[in-house]
Amino acid sequence: MPELRDLPKSLTGALYLDKAEELHASGAVWKVWDALALGEAESRDMIKRIIGEMRHD
Repeated sequence: MPELRDLPKSLTGALYLDKAEELHASGAVWKVWDALALGEAESRDMIKRIIGEMRHD
């Protein structure tokens, strides 16, 4: 996951959040990622499941 300071560059080409539209684009993406992200327990379970699958291959 990118650092917050890197996100606007990848979204808008800007190095800093100097414009309202850049700030809005950054905030919108983070809201989507936040909504899609697994919680801590779910993340651990997924990692354990993947490790288990890799060990069985």
